[in-house]
Amino acid sequence: MDATSAIGLGLALAVDASVVAFSCGLTSREHQWKCPLKLAAVTGTFQGLMPTIGFFAAGTFVGYISTWAHWLAFAVFLTLGAMFVYNAWTESPDGACQGCRRCALRCWKSIFAIGVATSIDALAVGAGIACSELGDTASRSLSEKIFVPAAVITGTTFFCVLAAFYATRIFCRLPVKLLGTVAGLILIALGVRALF
Repeated sequence: MDATSAIGLGLALAVDASVVAFSCGLTSREHQWKCPLKLAAVTGTFQGLMPTIGFFAAGTFVGYISTWAHWLAFAVFLTLGAMFVYNAWTESPDGACQGCRRCALRCWKSIFAIGVATSIDALAVGAGIACSELGDTASRSLSEKIFVPAAVITGTTFFCVLAAFYATRIFCRLPVKLLGTVAGLILIALGVRALF
């Protein structure tokens, strides 16, 4: 796979993670550098790891996982979305910003759940790359086939997630209830989309 194709694939795979980062950015008024950096690192790692696993596991367990992947993604996004809406409407009486405490990025468990939920579809991408390599007569190393594309996907996701998180700064004057509700509904819609 050439670099242009890998970057295009990375951008396509980064969409879900970027939407989640955007939602998290809407609900986090403090924009501490650690929160988006953790999210970008974890989602980027999973987005690069899943195609690699799918590449080596093509034809074994990928078919089984892909049967349940959409339900897992739906459950995670629905839970996170409901949490966002709940937190938006249970803010402190004075309306003080709770920063990252209102965001799913407050604990590693949530971040890893986001990483898995946003990257499960990348398993199938890895299996697809493996299948496309079967018909390719060109002699290429394993690095060129999967490791370099996986690294490009990781980097692309990392930067897209950071950009999406910080793009929300333009909305910081809007009410927390509105932003939290919108962020939650975006995540719920992402979960519903995962079912189709």
